[in-house]
Amino acid sequence: EEIILSDAAEVFKFSSCDLSNLREKHLYITGGTGMLGKWLLELIAILNKKEAMGIRVTVLSRNPRSFIAANPRIGKMPWLTFTEGDIRYLSELPFDVSHIIHAAALTDRRLFASQPRLVGEVNALGTMRLIDAANLLERVPKFILLSSCLVYGTQPWDIKQINDAFAGPLRSNDVNVIYAESKRFAETLTHCATSENKLPVVTLRPFAVVGPYQSLELPWAITDFIRDSLTGGPIRIMGDGTTVRSILYASDFAY
Repeated sequence: EEIILSDAAEVFKFSSCDLSNLREKHLYITGGTGMLGKWLLELIAILNKKEAMGIRVTVLSRNPRSFIAANPRIGKMPWLTFTEGDIRYLSELPFDVSHIIHAAALTDRRLFASQPRLVGEVNALGTMRLIDAANLLERVPKFILLSSCLVYGTQPWDIKQINDAFAGPLRSNDVNVIYAESKRFAETLTHCATSENKLPVVTLRPFAVVGPYQSLELPWAITDFIRDSLTGGPIRIMGDGTTVRSILYASDFAY
């Protein structure tokens, strides 16, 4: 816990970003009990304690009681409110919500094959429900969609840098691409909302992230390497060792 609090505070020392526009605002976060969500709450706690920002947060969670029991320090922060529910059935937001951070997703690769429809519904239908609810509010200064680097599809082996316009092919007849395809569709839905209702959307496409609050049970390369190292190895490389990945630390990602 000391490491987490230290890293959360440290990230502000090297930034020049003006966060004053968040003062006294009400943030609504889906996926707020996941890894990114916890780090967002850690950073907001620092802003509220050290800068007296007065930020309030509502988190949508399928099981808030379980989260609070497992994370009592975070769960009992006085400016934090939980709403119990499934994003697929969301119909309304608190009337005074200003900023929406949509981070809800099922990211466990094992679900891509075992429950692909559920993955697609949370990513696509959940985004549609949130857009509909946001459109009922009087004013939303910012709607942030957490998408994925997987929307870029298959990348040429010799590519050195990916720009926002790059769109590699996806195998739409392969159930294992349900996550990437549903994230692409979620991006399309938010841009439709911008076109139709002027919803101010910002899309983020994170690559690999690592840090505290990350489960070592999820089948990601970086977590596999860490888990195998902690348990005595061997560390398994499933390729020829030439693959390059961008990996971002959790506090930097949340900031």
